[in-house]
Amino acid sequence: MRVVLAKAVVVAGIGAATSVLAVLVSFLGLLVHFGPVVDPVRGAAAGSGTVLHIMLCGLLGLALAGLTRSALAAYASLLAWLIGEQLVLDHVDPNILPFFSGFWLADVSPEYDWTPALPMVALTAAALVGAVVAVSRRDV
Repeated sequence: MRVVLAKAVVVAGIGAATSVLAVLVSFLGLLVHFGPVVDPVRGAAAGSGTVLHIMLCGLLGLALAGLTRSALAAYASLLAWLIGEQLVLDHVDPNILPFFSGFWLADVSPEYDWTPALPMVALTAAALVGAVVAVSRRDV
């Protein structure tokens, strides 16, 4: 369990640091090129939602790698999930699709809401619990 927890802390930290840098560079680029086009409070909320989504994607990848014992299988399953999610988008409510939550988390509309992130949080938590169980059984 400690190994998965340590890896999760590192992955979340790297994901947060790189995505915060990317969000800041993006906002600075928008500010320099277009001027103040986004309310700073809504921009900060959208930026923090983007950071959360990147961290969750990284943690999900870590969990899938722990479950499959293969980084390649984890990457392939995430790509297959993203492609499959795009194919079923017309047939289901997008609010229940985990990766689709990134669209709402990066939204700067006045009715900003964090609840669309819940499917992604639940999927990531379940996968991390599964990875902890798989790694603890496998490495005994």
